[in-house]
Amino acid sequence: MRRSRDCFHGLSVIFLQLEVETGLGRKVKKGTRSIFQRTINDNLKHPNEEIIQQTLEAFRAFAVSYYDSETWVKKVHTLVIEPLMKELESSGNPAIRRGYTLALGNFPRHLIVDQYEAIGDLIMKQIPLEANPADRDAESRRNGVRALIDLCESMGAKNLTDKFIQKAFKSFLLGVEDYATDNRGDVGLWVREAAMDAMKRFIILLAPTGRLAKEMAATMMKGLLRQANEKIDRVREHAGKNLEELLNNESVLSTSCLPYQREMRKILLTNDESRDVEQTLVTNDDDTQCDHESSKPEPTRKTAVNWANPDVTFPLFAQLLHFSDLRTAILAGMVVSMGGLTRYVASASSDAVISFLKKHPEDKDAVAHSILQVMRDNHKVKRMITPALKMLTILISHESFSDLQPGKSTFVGDLILILQNELRGSKDIKKLLAAVPLVVQLIPFEEPARKNAFRIAFGLLLNGFPAVRIQGAEQLVSVVQTYGEDIMPEERVDEVLDLLVDCSWGERLDDVRDTVNQLRDLFGIKPLHKKKKAVPEATKPEVPSHQEKPVSKESIDDEKNTPQQDADVEDDDEADIQD
Repeated sequence: MRRSRDCFHGLSVIFLQLEVETGLGRKVKKGTRSIFQRTINDNLKHPNEEIIQQTLEAFRAFAVSYYDSETWVKKVHTLVIEPLMKELESSGNPAIRRGYTLALGNFPRHLIVDQYEAIGDLIMKQIPLEANPADRDAESRRNGVRALIDLCESMGAKNLTDKFIQKAFKSFLLGVEDYATDNRGDVGLWVREAAMDAMKRFIILLAPTGRLAKEMAATMMKGLLRQANEKIDRVREHAGKNLEELLNNESVLSTSCLPYQREMRKILLTNDESRDVEQTLVTNDDDTQCDHESSKPEPTRKTAVNWANPDVTFPLFAQLLHFSDLRTAILAGMVVSMGGLTRYVASASSDAVISFLKKHPEDKDAVAHSILQVMRDNHKVKRMITPALKMLTILISHESFSDLQPGKSTFVGDLILILQNELRGSKDIKKLLAAVPLVVQLIPFEEPARKNAFRIAFGLLLNGFPAVRIQGAEQLVSVVQTYGEDIMPEERVDEVLDLLVDCSWGERLDDVRDTVNQLRDLFGIKPLHKKKKAVPEATKPEVPSHQEKPVSKESIDDEKNTPQQDADVEDDDEADIQD
């Protein structure tokens, strides 16, 4: 039954479009025009996306054909645009949001020239992630992005105010940062893809007219570069194709709007893997606005790059890590690729970055600090922090940053501060488990990094999750066996190993606390002392103190798989890492 209704709606739209297209220039009665508009409005609310798209095509043809005179401007605004805007603003129906948003972005310019900013503002309201999870609809946000760029193109670059350009720009950035998920998976992907297309079209629209600020163009290019380095093949391909189109667009290139456009063309649009990134470096123009009267660009290069193939694209984008203005954006994408669960993507991205750092050791400190900046920008963001911890573990294990000792670089000290902030009070076991090997790998670095790394490691040995304590102990055993007297006095090596191996780290916290304090004492770190929590009088149990609740074996087994909570807190600055 549902399928037959969809067919009926689809056919009604097709017949309407045929009627409009074959009747171009033919006068129709007012009643007929009203019937056409009602049919369009009804089908714009249809839940079937194909029907919405067919309706949109019919609507474009209808608006051009039958709302073609200046006398229709006020009538269309009163009879058509205002009702659409009111219903869109008041309705929580996703189908209405999806269809009406698209429709508002597709009116001919002469009908909306005086109202386009109000229409645009309403469209922009559909793009941010909804505060209430029950109201979230990725298709509506995606359609908001599509409608906004359609509106901009309908108006033309010269007719847009500077304020509107800025607001549209910020809305596209919101779209490319949409990582929302629901039971269908990464639905934010649809919004990001729409935003990538929109940013490309926005640059192409504005650049030739001189309306595009270089900073704005650079920010949008960074958004595309980040997406081109993320873990999903489809997203990387979509971003790569948009970058390729921009880097081959003569009207954009002639304005010198894009950051490092000559270098990116040489690196991304040719297949010469032997070229040195240093040979591509030229100084960018410092003007803040794009020059729409610049000289003609180099001849367009054609490329057959498979942007979805990580083995092809990651080595290309890794070369762009040499350029400071692009580095953080590229690494923000590579973080989720290197630290993700897709093995072939993680392997390809890791190999590319490690290879780049071997060839360009002068960039190691800058790359390391850019990764830390990505972590600061995404403080407590699970989607980014856990992969970043894994990425750093991979790079440090391959000795990519072994030269960045505390005396030469602030990298390790800055990383320890970030780790303390991220682990403080964390109940995210995946993040905690990802942090363990990274913390332990910092121990071979010189002082004061080594002692601080030990302090964090010992804090993790008192974490509420038994799995974190067990892995922490195993990793510490490994590093002590590997480096031994290089990281501690030779006479303490066996004693430290005995303490780590003999303790049952999966038992209750009270059972491991003494061992941790002995370890701390061996490394000259202040032992931890329990500080009793104040128990309000009203909450104290009324049973006699000598009565205790028996503890069953089952309750102990269950406790090993859940974070254990002490009735006491540690009187120490690492206490919040333990819980």
